[in-house]
Amino acid sequence: RDSINAEYMGFAGWIPSGAPWAIVFALLVLTGALSKLGNTTADISVVKEWTKAISKGDKKALTTLNSNMRRIDLFCKVAAPLTCGFVSSFASSAACITMIVAWNVVCCPLEIVLIRMVYFDNPELQTRCASPMPEMSLLDEENAEEDTPLLAQNKGAAAAQPSTSALQQWKIYISSPVCLASFAYTLLYGSNINWGSIFTSYMKAVGMADWELATGRAFAATFGLLSTATYSYLVNRFGLFSCAICGVWSFVIILSPICGFFLFSAGELNYTILMFIVFFSLALSRFGLWTYDLAVTQIVQQCAEGHTTSTVFGVQSSLTSALYMISFGQVFFFPEPSQFHWVV
Repeated sequence: RDSINAEYMGFAGWIPSGAPWAIVFALLVLTGALSKLGNTTADISVVKEWTKAISKGDKKALTTLNSNMRRIDLFCKVAAPLTCGFVSSFASSAACITMIVAWNVVCCPLEIVLIRMVYFDNPELQTRCASPMPEMSLLDEENAEEDTPLLAQNKGAAAAQPSTSALQQWKIYISSPVCLASFAYTLLYGSNINWGSIFTSYMKAVGMADWELATGRAFAATFGLLSTATYSYLVNRFGLFSCAICGVWSFVIILSPICGFFLFSAGELNYTILMFIVFFSLALSRFGLWTYDLAVTQIVQQCAEGHTTSTVFGVQSSLTSALYMISFGQVFFFPEPSQFHWVV
């Protein structure tokens, strides 16, 4: 604790004189919540809705566009932790935060300009609801005779008028033909075996340095990048539904060594073995995870018509946030690093 206090003494000058820590912390939480809200809105509208509208019903174009958007995201997941980790380790945490703030100040206006350019260059984005995607379904084209009830259900959902009622949105979500696929995807957010804040805090508690954490994150994101490079080929070769199933099963199977290690070690960890298993299992599992992520996203885009696409993605985002909170709640009951195997 003394070392932690010493590390963050550099932040003392950032706090206004006499300002209680409670107020500073409350402002930090509030701004973080607003940032999360804006990020979620942008993810649903730009990454998921706009790609569907711009593709104009072309399945191959949608597959390629989704892959490219995810590739950009994962490239940032490689570059950002590496940069921040090394700056934090070899300079200071204050320098790292200063760099992040400066980056956001510079990039935010540029991002707004680019979003406006894309919006006004594509008339499809200027309509109230995204254009429908005819002849697109969850199943492969060779099984098209089985798609009739699914497509009929989609058309019925698309005929409904948009509603701001939370209850109506939940009804649309539950009645959607992609409800189970979407819900299965949200369950992944209840796990703490990822490079999230809980797992990262545990790894720091057992002695992992910032640069090691940054390297692990970047290594995992690199395998995610590989999934975006092969996603279009896999969908064209094996079909969308098969990619989703194989992706999630490979994720579970490859991640199982970490679960087994924590469960059977019962808190008595060999650091070298832990590092090896965490680095390689987490990294290899990202290929299946991001393949599954891309496949489920496209399944929703193809099967949810009109305004119901944003409704399904919105409710899905709410569920992921709820499960994310539950994963944090587990730490209240098992707060000690020696109890982390119970969280697993």
